[in-house]
Amino acid sequence: MGEQGEWEGAPPAAEGCLVVAVRVPVRVVTFAVVLPVRLVWDALAAIARACAQALRWTGRRIVLPALYLAGRYLFVVPLVALFRYVVRPAAVAAWRWGIVPVAMAVDAVAGFLWRRVACPAGRGIAAAVRFLWRRVTLPTGRALRAVLRFLGTYLLVRPGTFVWRWAVLPVARAVGWVLGLLWRGVVLVARGVGWVLGLAWRGVVLVARAVGKAVGWLFTWGVRRPGGALWRRVVAPLARELWAALCFAWRGTAFVSRALGRALLWAARVLVAAPVAWVWSWTGAPALRGLRAAGRWYRRAVWRPVAAAVAEARRTVRHVLFGAQVREPVRRGAEPKRLPWEDERR
Repeated sequence: MGEQGEWEGAPPAAEGCLVVAVRVPVRVVTFAVVLPVRLVWDALAAIARACAQALRWTGRRIVLPALYLAGRYLFVVPLVALFRYVVRPAAVAAWRWGIVPVAMAVDAVAGFLWRRVACPAGRGIAAAVRFLWRRVTLPTGRALRAVLRFLGTYLLVRPGTFVWRWAVLPVARAVGWVLGLLWRGVVLVARGVGWVLGLAWRGVVLVARAVGKAVGWLFTWGVRRPGGALWRRVVAPLARELWAALCFAWRGTAFVSRALGRALLWAARVLVAAPVAWVWSWTGAPALRGLRAAGRWYRRAVWRPVAAAVAEARRTVRHVLFGAQVREPVRRGAEPKRLPWEDERR
């Protein structure tokens, strides 16, 4: 956008005395109004960026590790232990000592009933049905078909043919002739009515055209041309100047806002960040290193021996209860599985 406030691609317009008179006051007032808005806008944008960075850091460094540990030690580990030491042994025992013997007994009883009861009964029923089909059903069906054919021929087909030929067809022909005469009369009447309606429609069209021309002439000379002149000479120049003033004020207040932001950032760096970094380097970092060393000592001296003892006891109980082969114990010097964020910190 140029400094004259014209839109991109629009042809340059002539500047009148009204545009020149309102340009400087409008820009001054707009600059004074837009400056607080621009300062508030830049402050809100900086606060939003800082909050987003803080939320991302909190989620990555605190929330996700906490959720991982909570899910692992509150849900995954108890469920795995429940399945491994309660559900799976109970299911194996139930399958081995309950379901398999019952299924074998049911299979033996079902086989006996099938061989000794169901097969002989089925052969007897099949023989009886075959005898009834050959000796009873087929002769009865043949006789019933002959009777139905005789009754259909002499009670339905021949009387129906006689009625259709000497009653229905003559009446249908007479009715068709009468309906044809009536349709011809209706067509003639419709043609006459259509001709009259066509003449009336032509008259209505002529009247509508005349009224439309009169209304168009009144709209052109009473609304469109005066309104267009007002838009070109007054409204459009004032709108262009107002838009140019807003753009000028927005660009000008950007320099003021950036200078104020740099000053606030320098003050925060000197008055807040430098003291906090000094305190962290002399107090927080040693304490964090001590906590990490204590955690490594706890995993090496307490957690690994207890986990190895629990695994050894589990293998012994499995061998005693189910006769499973005892696996080799885990080497004491093996590297334990690290958490996802410990590798990143190292």
